[in-house]
Amino acid sequence: MGNSPAKPGITELYRLGEQLQRDRSAALPALRERDHAIGARCEASTDSGRLLFWLRQVRLEAADAGLNELRRRIRKRIELMVCQV
Repeated sequence: MGNSPAKPGITELYRLGEQLQRDRSAALPALRERDHAIGARCEASTDSGRLLFWLRQVRLEAADAGLNELRRRIRKRIELMVCQV
């Protein structure tokens, strides 16, 4: 697991709580699909390892979604600027 702790620490437990709060507003089928996809990629053999893997993957997916949204907004602004010329 590299430099990651073998067991969740207080930081990971806070991240878990924060993620569960965010997930409350999402549709259950979407959450299941996300979690099944993450689980299929996980090679950890312990519950702690699986939890840590899940936390990392959810964070990475959220970052990717944020970047995609930023790219979409930038493209839209560029299109607006080009149309004004």
